[in-house]
Order: sequence, then C-alpha cells, then structure tokens
Amino acid sequence: MGAHWARLGFDSVDALVAEARSGAVGQIELMVRYIERFGLADELQRLDFPAFKRGYNGPQANGYERLMSRAYERITGSAAVSAATGMLRMGSTGARVRELQALLVRAGHAVKVDGDYGPTTRDAVRAFQRDNGVTVDGVAGPETFRQLEALKRNPDERPGDLGVTETREAREGLGGIVGGAGVETARQTIEQAADKTAWVPGLEWLSASLSVIAVLLVLGGIAWIAWGWWKGRQTDEGDVPA
Repeated sequence: MGAHWARLGFDSVDALVAEARSGAVGQIELMVRYIERFGLADELQRLDFPAFKRGYNGPQANGYERLMSRAYERITGSAAVSAATGMLRMGSTGARVRELQALLVRAGHAVKVDGDYGPTTRDAVRAFQRDNGVTVDGVAGPETFRQLEALKRNPDERPGDLGVTETREAREGLGGIVGGAGVETARQTIEQAADKTAWVPGLEWLSASLSVIAVLLVLGGIAWIAWGWWKGRQTDEGDVPA
C-alpha cells in the first residue's frame, strides 16, 4: 500500500507510514481510503468478496474471500449471496476472461489479454458499459457480453483462444525440461548418451535405459502440454467455494 501514498492523499510515504503506526484507527483509515480511491465499494456492497479480494489483495490465492464470507455469515446469521455469482468480474480467470479482454481491445480499450480479470479489466468493462448504455458495475454479465459479441467477426469465433503451442506449459515447460523446447533438447542429449554407451561392453543396459527415458520424456512433455491446453480452455468465475 505504501507505493500508493500519493493516490491515497498523503504528502509523502513517511506520512502514510505515520498514519499506519498511529494505531488501529489509522490502519482502518488507510483501508477505507484504499477502498474509496481504488473503486472497491461496489464490490463490498454487492457482497462480492472474491472480486474485492482481487482488487485489494491482488491475484495471489490467499483465501481471504472465504474468510470474509464466513465472517459475514457469522455476524449476520445468513450466507453472503452476491448478485454477481456466476458472472465474470474481478477474481475471474480463464478462457472466457481472455475472450472478454480480446473483445474489449477491439472496442478500443487498453487491456492485456492474459485471462486475469483484474482492476484494469474491470475499469475497461465499466468504460465499455458507460459508452454503451449498460449498467455500470464492472461485472461482465449477459447484457455486457451481448453488446461485446457484436464485435466478433463471426458467431463461432473465440477471441483470445489459446492454441496448443501458446499455453504457458508449452512455452516454458516443467522446469524447462518437460514441455516446450526443452523436450527436444533433453531428448537429443539423452539419445546421444545412449548411442555412446551402446558400444561400451557391459553398458548395453544403460543405453537401453536411456533410450526408454528419452521416449518417456517426450510422452511426458506431450501430456504436460495437452494438460496446459485443456486447463487454458476452462473458466473460473471466482465464486467463493462452498
């Protein structure tokens, strides 16, 4: 939060730190300022704790949304049910988010197509909703998508869809070895070692073992890439788990 001292209305980062050190009241003041300045009041009002967590805590999976939901239920005696449940909003990830982001780019908004519905995507959705007469709430619901889908080149197009070789698993691999370009490099290295040991008396077993490892490595890489492609086609709306 210290990096946002100017946006939070302080004259310096030292002034922000002094407020935080003043006690519980000062820390609550910082929290309220952050919620107001970063536009998170709507998320709280509609009990959208996953979206609030994404905007307040970032993309890391820390489980704060579950803690907030349990606290709300303990205090009020009823479960927190958000009107945004099942829709795309902050905290959502995956294929539908990439599609949303790709369509927002076509609509002229500067959004990174990365499948992470963060504050930048929310702000772009709000701007799109404002420009197109849709309720401005930063939630990509049916009406927002209906307006955005007019930007598709054909009804069956899937903007933002990842090809098999475009997933993180295919590009980076597992530890740089299983998956991606590392598969071929590792396979060649092992096969070269197998060829050299094949002619050494008593090491024929090692040559055969290395050849088997090379084959398993390739098969493992293919399975890892396929899993990454399948995962990339899923969508997590970000609802609080039951």
